[in-house]
Amino acid sequence: MQPDTYFFSSQEALRVAQEQNRSDDILQYKLQVCYYNGEKIDSELVNLVHLPIENLVDGLALGRFRLPEAVDFTGLELSREVLEEIEKNFMISLSQAKLYREELNKVYIEKSRANRLDFSEQKRIYLLTNTRTRVMQYISKDIAHVLKQRGHDVFLDLLYGIEDIGCAK
Repeated sequence: MQPDTYFFSSQEALRVAQEQNRSDDILQYKLQVCYYNGEKIDSELVNLVHLPIENLVDGLALGRFRLPEAVDFTGLELSREVLEEIEKNFMISLSQAKLYREELNKVYIEKSRANRLDFSEQKRIYLLTNTRTRVMQYISKDIAHVLKQRGHDVFLDLLYGIEDIGCAK
């Protein structure tokens, strides 16, 4: 599988995202995340994530997708020295985003630990499924629909293989 990548060219990101690069590991379903800079592309591809470079740290820290592991400079006609400087600064920003996400995870976990169950409240139900389990995905959707009809607050979390499973958000 190709690494999750940040693209400076939106068109290159779109091209790679359309390839739908997936892991071969049966136990850990992953779809390559293609972050990109530039103007937002109107696309239904779940693995194509618009993230302008000026929002990089906050966008990565506050998101729930896996963080990029590589940078793609396709389309940039800059000197090698400039590209190396951009990559160095990108990696610094990525480290900051990781630390920020870890801090947010701590906050989310502490908040959930502090919550006390109140059984007089309306029931809130969390259902988790993923797009790889086609049958279970639709069964979960049907269960969510029935529970909503019965007045329950339901959150159906459909995973596409681009999520960071270590993200507490």
